[in-house]
Amino acid sequence: MEYAPSVTFGFSRHNAYVDKQTIDTDIIYTVPSGGQYMKIRHNCALANNNYASQFGFGISASGIALVITRLDQIDVVEANLVAGTGIDITNNVISSTGTTYTAGTNIAIDANNVISSPAPATPLSRISYYSRGSSSGITNGITNFYLNSFVTEYNSLSLVYTNQTGTASTGWFLPQGVYKIEYKSCIDQGTYNNRLGAVVNFSFNGVFYISARAFGYSRDTSFIDQQTLNSQFIYTIPSGGQYLSIRHNCNRNTNQYNSVWNDGASINGVSLIITKLD
Repeated sequence: MEYAPSVTFGFSRHNAYVDKQTIDTDIIYTVPSGGQYMKIRHNCALANNNYASQFGFGISASGIALVITRLDQIDVVEANLVAGTGIDITNNVISSTGTTYTAGTNIAIDANNVISSPAPATPLSRISYYSRGSSSGITNGITNFYLNSFVTEYNSLSLVYTNQTGTASTGWFLPQGVYKIEYKSCIDQGTYNNRLGAVVNFSFNGVFYISARAFGYSRDTSFIDQQTLNSQFIYTIPSGGQYLSIRHNCNRNTNQYNSVWNDGASINGVSLIITKLD
């Protein structure tokens, strides 16, 4: 079964050249009891709106990188430890009787010879993840589009979200700290048929963070009418916290990056990962 938030598009052209493209996606996924097989499939669209066309023309894939990180791995460390003679391991606490120990760095030993250390922070406890698989249509005539319908997959950061309106105090409220933001969305340009460009902007308390800005490009006539916007960056939130807001704009065959959306454009396949690094 296809996981829609992971779908990613790329586009390249020839005549004359720029004949390579990059496809990149970041997601979080929960595998149920019994496990599942993950498969990665590549398809192409050849001058039509069929996203499963036959590959041809000597197309090849190279420079591939796949990183799989298990976020709850720390939870099973205790199961990997084997207690020796006179040693007991319970709830990640190692204890012993009748033996004298010297505490090392970040280790505590109480009067009963119970050895303990502060529990390490786990990635799972510091991540909030939001997704959207189905399309969200953009109303004709809109210039600045803010997506407000997300599925909250995780919210271990307990972030508070206020529907985005373009004002400084809407979006995800991030308390003071250092955050990594990973974002991906797919743009369907609808029936607009003359090279649609799109841009995603990230703002904090209403101020754009230019280093995070990401662009995409697609064409129509005849088709290849979807594109993907990807951005990954690290940002430091000062004392008092700030609101993160995400805005989509388009440019329709001009050098203006805030053209009016029209002709049934939509956004789907959205993935947003917010990780607190400190």
